[in-house]
Amino acid sequence: METKKFYAQFGEDKILNEIFDKKMGTCVEVGGFDGITGSNTYFFEKLGWRCLVVEPMPAFCKKIRDARSCEVVEMAASYKLGEVEFHVAVGVETLSTIEKDENHFARIRSLSQQEVEKITVKTARLDDILLERGITTIDFLTIDVEGHEMSVLAGMSFSTNSPRIVIIEDNSHGLDPQVKKFMQSVSYIRFKKTGCNDWYAKKDDPLVTLWNCIATEVPISMYVMKQKIKPFVPRFLKRKTT
Repeated sequence: METKKFYAQFGEDKILNEIFDKKMGTCVEVGGFDGITGSNTYFFEKLGWRCLVVEPMPAFCKKIRDARSCEVVEMAASYKLGEVEFHVAVGVETLSTIEKDENHFARIRSLSQQEVEKITVKTARLDDILLERGITTIDFLTIDVEGHEMSVLAGMSFSTNSPRIVIIEDNSHGLDPQVKKFMQSVSYIRFKKTGCNDWYAKKDDPLVTLWNCIATEVPISMYVMKQKIKPFVPRFLKRKTT
């Protein structure tokens, strides 16, 4: 039996594969790094999914294009169309960010012993990025933008684009409730946590109750979840694709 190779930092792609269990779908990754390391979408591209990666750093966009066949948008997803100063964390590029956060910069310096470099990148609303590419149905959206999460979310209309699952990095260790409150305002509930990533689904999605993580955040085993979910699969989980 062929062993599946997964790439996500905390096993997100493995869990997503068990949830969706299908060979065709659509996923969007905002903040792509090199497209392979820690990627939540690369596994699905290899399955045949349509994958869109939004990444503002030119060097990483080149790496993604060289290594993958996915669609690459060389921009930063934000709340408006324009340009912005982007802070490159030399040596620890995964920490690069739009946000001007001195505590974050101090963390970068402590890890890399180098100063942050500045470049100018283009920005666009995620709504517009998706519209231009004709993406109307999203199985999962993953966001890793080092503090720029609220701006990314502000650039997306959840009444138009409603991903089944949204995974958002939270480096505040739960101390900043802004993202959680915003997601609740668009009827999404946090149902799981992996590492520093919060998982959201619509509050009426069976995942929210069947995963049994809302209050306790203690994940039940995938085997137990599958046994509980089996009776509901035909009605709730096999969504029609357009």
